[in-house]
Amino acid sequence: MNSRKNLRTFFLLLLLALISPSGLYAGNLEIIADSCSIDKPHIIVVTNRPFEVDDFTNDYFPNMATEDQSLTYLEVFKDNDKWKILPLNIETDFNTYSSGFNDWLVYVHGDSQTPELAFMRGLQLQEEYQVNVIVFSWPSKDPILGGLQNFKNSKNLIEKGTPAFAQFVQKLDSWRNSQTSDQCGNLTLFLHSLGNYYLQRLVADSLLEGMDHKIFDNVILNAAAVNQKDHHLWLEKITFQQRIFVNSNSKDMTLKGVSLFTDCGVQLGEKAEGDFSSNATYINFNQALDNELNFGLLHGYYVGVIPGKYPHIYKFYHAIFHGQPVEFSSPEMFVQNDTIPVYEIIN
Repeated sequence: MNSRKNLRTFFLLLLLALISPSGLYAGNLEIIADSCSIDKPHIIVVTNRPFEVDDFTNDYFPNMATEDQSLTYLEVFKDNDKWKILPLNIETDFNTYSSGFNDWLVYVHGDSQTPELAFMRGLQLQEEYQVNVIVFSWPSKDPILGGLQNFKNSKNLIEKGTPAFAQFVQKLDSWRNSQTSDQCGNLTLFLHSLGNYYLQRLVADSLLEGMDHKIFDNVILNAAAVNQKDHHLWLEKITFQQRIFVNSNSKDMTLKGVSLFTDCGVQLGEKAEGDFSSNATYINFNQALDNELNFGLLHGYYVGVIPGKYPHIYKFYHAIFHGQPVEFSSPEMFVQNDTIPVYEIIN
């Protein structure tokens, strides 16, 4: 009984530690009129947060979804300690603001991410994997809510904002259709943690009309904070990709906390079992991370310390972020589970 109480206390402290400011402080931001002066690493950001200042927090991008489902397209970079933001015309070709790489990664972040944290992670992904990054920044951090209340609020905001996300996917489809393969390269949709709920809601809200052809080379469900049970029923209805990868790790303490403190059940990114989706490939990180003792790194294992420490993990993410297939027959990197259709990535 005491061990279970201690475990609950640990997860509660972990969730409370996610409390942080919700937006981007107006004093740390400068809106610019053109991109002529941009000579620093930059990313494209698409957001369904209102592009305005919150009177309560004095932050840009308050933690709410736009009422009219409108989206704001931005070019973002950091100059010393200030974020500089260039508003883009919605019809603008993304290639105009490429960082010089051939392939593109659309990054949908998880819960409790302020705009600034999302911008920083987008720049980090771009630098580490040498791919053009488009960040979909959505309202996921309330200034006065923490832990479970914020998680529940974020799920509600996803449900409210899914039509805007569908609009964004349609925009990517139109852009890609207007490009040759040499102009666009590969396009990957990478959803992390609670960001995967957008994908589930596209199906639940019947917003897949017109998306029955290939838009993305790869779709990646990473550390998905969605219920594992019956996930195949909605995932098999996603057909706008060439390949789907589902990444899980049973040592992910963030997802274990969701399972323990909410009624959301075992999370898909924690354990892949039961009925598997016929259109997806499942990859488990248990063996590769078996000796990793820093539990704080075991949710965001796609960037930073973990891929820098484990070459096979970096190689795997580099391939799928660039829209490439993966050679699972390589015995140096993968072992196929004997009882379920899951590949174990190894050190």
